[in-house]
Amino acid sequence: MGGGFGGKESQAAPIAAYAALIAQKTGRPARLVLSKDDDMVITGKRNPFQIHYQVGFDASGKILALDAELFSDGGAYADLSTAIMERAMLHSDNAYYIPHMRVKGQVCKTNFHPHTAFRGFGGPKGVAMIESIMEDIARSTQKDALDIRKMNCYAPGKDTTHYGQKVENNMLPGLFEKCEVQSDYRARRKNIQEWNKKAKSEGLNPRGLSLTAVKFGISFTTKFLNQGNALIIIHTDGSVQVSTGAVEMGQGVHSRIAKIVSDALGVSLDKIRVMPTSTEKNANTSPTAASSGTDINGAAALNACKEIKKRLGALAIRLEKIPKESWAARTAGLGTVPEVELGPLDESVLEHVEFAQGEVIVRNSQWKVAFTDLVREAYLNRISLSEYGHYRIPHLGFDKIKGQGRAFLYFTQGVAASEVEIDRWTGEVKVRRVDIVMDLGRPVNHALDMGQVTGGFIQGMGWVTTENLVYNSDGYLLSHSPSTYKIPSIQDTPRVFNAHLIENHGNDVNVKGTKAVGEPPLLLCLSVWTAIRDAVMAMREDQIIPISIPATSERILRALSPEEFVSL
Repeated sequence: MGGGFGGKESQAAPIAAYAALIAQKTGRPARLVLSKDDDMVITGKRNPFQIHYQVGFDASGKILALDAELFSDGGAYADLSTAIMERAMLHSDNAYYIPHMRVKGQVCKTNFHPHTAFRGFGGPKGVAMIESIMEDIARSTQKDALDIRKMNCYAPGKDTTHYGQKVENNMLPGLFEKCEVQSDYRARRKNIQEWNKKAKSEGLNPRGLSLTAVKFGISFTTKFLNQGNALIIIHTDGSVQVSTGAVEMGQGVHSRIAKIVSDALGVSLDKIRVMPTSTEKNANTSPTAASSGTDINGAAALNACKEIKKRLGALAIRLEKIPKESWAARTAGLGTVPEVELGPLDESVLEHVEFAQGEVIVRNSQWKVAFTDLVREAYLNRISLSEYGHYRIPHLGFDKIKGQGRAFLYFTQGVAASEVEIDRWTGEVKVRRVDIVMDLGRPVNHALDMGQVTGGFIQGMGWVTTENLVYNSDGYLLSHSPSTYKIPSIQDTPRVFNAHLIENHGNDVNVKGTKAVGEPPLLLCLSVWTAIRDAVMAMREDQIIPISIPATSERILRALSPEEFVSL
């Protein structure tokens, strides 16, 4: 499985091998449990990236060409670094149309531990590059960075990526407009400019504001992983068991799949029980990763439900014409009435019935039967109440050799405006306000999706500000404890934190019109990083000042006052 903290997809394998070796040698069961410190020291982290680029743009700030080279530190072994690099390259355009673009990637072998998957899976590195470019173009042309972003944003007529995929259901222009209004961007930009003028003369803390976007492709870029299966079992009391290949790790995938099945069968959620993931029920499962857990497994469950519904729907149509005293519930034990025979069924059956509120309704006559009664009749007529469903994401075709094709089924999109204040003496960052607007299609579970949006943003905020890895000269990780590796705390939460989901009924390629939410919101954290750069550059006479990620207090102080750090 993948998951918010990454690495679980591959880096449990060596630990399992150690335990297996002990079991083999001793002939006894064995397990190995790492301490927190050992775990931090041994397991991989996000791949460090170094990016070189040349960008061409006209006097208005419109990008004409981009040539980029991405280098990543893979560590001693490849692990998932090659796939991570691929996604970084695919996301180097982010929300922006670049008519002439070349991007190259190289994973570098080093003597560090292997680096591996983490939420975003390389996407944040490519997006960081282009969002930083937007800020630099704004400085070069003396325009507002938001105007530069809106000018270069994907739009009708300029909607093809550098790898040849068309950006369908493009909500980005509207998202920019909506966030601009909801965050009161223009008025706050003017206020911040006035504030920073006083900050220079009166010694106040500088402030920065930035509005960035995300266009995150949803699908595994390795095509064969884009498949899943589900087993649906309906018991005679009307309860439903659901088994899929999705691993529940706190992200709510089981709750989402339960809601999908509940809606499909027209029964209440308390009738649905999602079973623990097990390979005896669901074989050859793909990792619960790439934000696709609900997409793949929910769609497989929906396919299984459809087959069961065809049988139950056909039975309901037959039962309408049979007197109730002749139903199997009253006659099956006696054998006095022949069983109902369904014969071959097709999709058209579902056009004549509706599953809703615990009942099955025949549409033409509005005759209805309780779901539980219909299930019992199906069992007594020896009609199957279980089904195995399989789903494969359609329309994918990305040629990895040519670097061209449809890499993703669709794109989850969003924007965020972040305002920061920097302590000019310590470099500490305070995030004063964040406004997020996300397009998640038609959410299956609004509350869970909001939790993913806000939680993913805060997690990413830690990555771009405080979560710094420090190694000694021998490559040993020194920052491996809570006292040295600083993740966000409740005190780091933005003082004002607004998040909104827009209505989007135009996404019809995914299960129930939803869009994945696991990874995309994390990339909006880059608005905090670019806001920090905005504040620093305002203090440095609008010079283009690079700041590495994470923008730690020390790096911020060095950027604010480089002359104070000149070696004597």
